[in-house]
Amino acid sequence: MKRRGIDFTSALYLGLHHPSRQLGEWHSLTTGKPAFLYEPEEASEIGKRFGRLQGLATGLISKSSLHLFTDIFKLFDPQKTCIFYDSDIYSVALTGIQLAGMQTYRIIPFSHHCTKTLQVNIQRYCSQGQQALIVTDGYCMKCRKAPPLRHYHQIISQLNGFLIIDDTQSIGLLGTNASGNPPFGKKGGGILKWLNIRSERIITISSLAKAFGVPLAILGGSEKMIQQFQYKSSTRLHNSPPSRVDVLAAWHAYHLNQTVGDRLREKLLKNIRFFQKRTEDLPPSSWAVSPLQTLAFGKISGLLMQYLRDQHGIMTFTTQPHTPSKRTELGLIIRADHRIEELDYTIRALKYFLKNNGQVPAGSYQNLI
Repeated sequence: MKRRGIDFTSALYLGLHHPSRQLGEWHSLTTGKPAFLYEPEEASEIGKRFGRLQGLATGLISKSSLHLFTDIFKLFDPQKTCIFYDSDIYSVALTGIQLAGMQTYRIIPFSHHCTKTLQVNIQRYCSQGQQALIVTDGYCMKCRKAPPLRHYHQIISQLNGFLIIDDTQSIGLLGTNASGNPPFGKKGGGILKWLNIRSERIITISSLAKAFGVPLAILGGSEKMIQQFQYKSSTRLHNSPPSRVDVLAAWHAYHLNQTVGDRLREKLLKNIRFFQKRTEDLPPSSWAVSPLQTLAFGKISGLLMQYLRDQHGIMTFTTQPHTPSKRTELGLIIRADHRIEELDYTIRALKYFLKNNGQVPAGSYQNLI
């Protein structure tokens, strides 16, 4: 069969690529100065706009979410602060938390999306007068669910604390979810817009490298918090600001989101629905409306991945699910720029393998799950 070269491993959900011909000219990549000393106005302004897109007062641009998570806890007194974090939080945020733990902060995990264990841990470890920080992802791609952010916000409001959200998966994908909107909502402002939550006690750290396709990150929050971060950040003191090219790409992504973003999210939804409809006779791990689609084939998932890659040039991956069965799954990330013909070809190749068992030993593939 003819090799197609179809990629289902990229997380550029909206299919934004920002080729150089669409970004304009630049005369130098960097200022040669630390961000603390000088940041171009266009970089400062696009940070503010992405912050406001999330429903927050303002925002600040950074080279990566790792830079931001490395510095965010420096805003708080380690002797008077406890950090409570979701046990399944993304590894970038966890790195920042672990670094904070080395600076004498008390860091305590709580069970994934579990308000009860969070409250128990706060009562056990957070002394009278101490400040609580709750750190969580805005949306979990493993279980395809958002955490109970309203409950988390209620908890920190009572403790004079802050809710810190890694909203990398949601920004650009989810948005204002008023009645009648499609599942993703409108305008791509992220999980706070989707849940209609506004608070000065919320801080967001969001990579733009997924839905927006830009290798930068945004720190969002109150004006006061952003000013404190600019003053206390070590990475801004010792690193250059984001490159001119990346800033231009951020502006390009912002304008595309304002003009055609909702159309792209509708196209993404159409592709997801098509894939789910055509694979409804196969063992899914979840029917969630998410770019990440997984099929619970168990032990043959690896063989199927190799078959699609070697025989058809179709790139997929395997993953361990966030489900009680723990069966290995075949994963595909559906994007807005996938053509229906590509999805159809992939599904037909997948079903051909299952029908003929490929290189699987004699017996039905269900026996290997």
